[in-house]
Amino acid sequence: MNVGIYIRLSEEDKNKKENESESIKNQRLFLLNYAKEKKFNIIKEYVDDGYTGLDYNRPQFKLMINDINNGLINCIITKDFSRLGRENSQFIYYVETFFPQKKVRYISVNDNYDSEINCDNDIVPFKSVINDFYSKDISKKVRSTIYSKMECGLYVGSKPCYGYKKDINNKNKLVIDTYPSIIVKSIFADFVNGKNMSQIARELTERKIDIPSFYNQKCVGKKPHYNIWKAQTIKYILTNEIYIGNMVQGKVQNISYKVKKRKKINKKNWKIVEGTHEPIISKELFFQAQKKLNSNVKYSKHTELLLIGLVKCKECGTALGSISTSNHKHYFNCKTYLLNHKMACYSHSINYEKLEKIVIDDLKTELNKRIINYEKINNNLNKKRDKITNDISNSKKSILDLKRKKEILYSDRLNNILSVEEYIETKEKIDNKIKIESESIEKLKIELNDCENDFSYNSLVDSLLKLEKPNKLLLSLLIDKIEINKNKEIEISYNFC
Repeated sequence: MNVGIYIRLSEEDKNKKENESESIKNQRLFLLNYAKEKKFNIIKEYVDDGYTGLDYNRPQFKLMINDINNGLINCIITKDFSRLGRENSQFIYYVETFFPQKKVRYISVNDNYDSEINCDNDIVPFKSVINDFYSKDISKKVRSTIYSKMECGLYVGSKPCYGYKKDINNKNKLVIDTYPSIIVKSIFADFVNGKNMSQIARELTERKIDIPSFYNQKCVGKKPHYNIWKAQTIKYILTNEIYIGNMVQGKVQNISYKVKKRKKINKKNWKIVEGTHEPIISKELFFQAQKKLNSNVKYSKHTELLLIGLVKCKECGTALGSISTSNHKHYFNCKTYLLNHKMACYSHSINYEKLEKIVIDDLKTELNKRIINYEKINNNLNKKRDKITNDISNSKKSILDLKRKKEILYSDRLNNILSVEEYIETKEKIDNKIKIESESIEKLKIELNDCENDFSYNSLVDSLLKLEKPNKLLLSLLIDKIEINKNKEIEISYNFC
């Protein structure tokens, strides 16, 4: 046997004060003693320290699987089932399908399981389910503990908000970080005294003040690829109650204990506790800033412009922003240039009204070139759409039937009606058919989407040619992007070309 020992410890149990947790050392010693007693030849050890058992996308686990595929090892030993993983379906796949298929012996010492001796052990699926339930229960308890800390005003995040740092004696308490707190004070003062957010961002960039993410990265020895302040960063600081001593947390949360993707939480459900730490600014200054923010509706009026969001800078790729003059004329200009003058890009200033006329005239010219018999085309499109829809429906039914067969197959395996080899062979055939049907559905969906787009374009072309001035929806569907270069040359990309 060419043995690989696999060791894992979750983040919740990890002793962060040491480079390698004590539990990792204990697992290693335990497995080495077991291997020595059995006279196994240990080729390699794999250690995932601080990784959840619900996610099988762990670096050392992936390396171990790769080594199995390359024939480097043919035996895996873990302390118990939960070290290999806690997510039930994946665990069952590796133990009952992948390992047997690759002729890999799997040993879980504390569970008294050895695939070479008791490969038909029916207790494996049940222990896997228990481990999965354990993870769910732990997740609930951890979340409950975190929420309790939030409600008490204790800080539970990893990186404190710009202007603060963790107390070296208490990781749940925030203290003022001197240098960035000075920048925060200047942002509030400048805004209340008349400067807008773009001006403040531009001046901070010109002064070469590190942006919040750059400041945090420098603290851990990493270098970002940019260091430009943006107006939205200034707004985030101006609207954050943390700077008046209030702890604001619970803005996002994981979708579930198995899915680490995060979702935003409604503001009314945020955890806000007042007076938990020393404020950087006064409440009076903060509320002055909020009053000015709420009365500042200058930019929202520009959303009525038809080309907002479609016009891009050819050089840097950012969307061009609209600026209004005292005589109510609008100009598009590069936001990167506005924030940083000539430090990062070019002006690109162009009169909006003239640009809109050029774009609409060009659009109508392009559409007139493509005038066709809409009724005939739409009839053909209807037939094509009906056929695609029917094919998708049939493929979905086939997948459901195949999944039911898999369930029956798995039941037959548990009841020893099928051998491991028969189970794997039949399951692979079913999985392959499911894969083919799924790929077919994806291709059909693309065809259906193209078909729907053709319907849209036909009706849009007809509508647009009858309109003196189109609406924003029509333009956004027909135009991919409008690019303006430093010489103010206009390049229009259409979705129908």
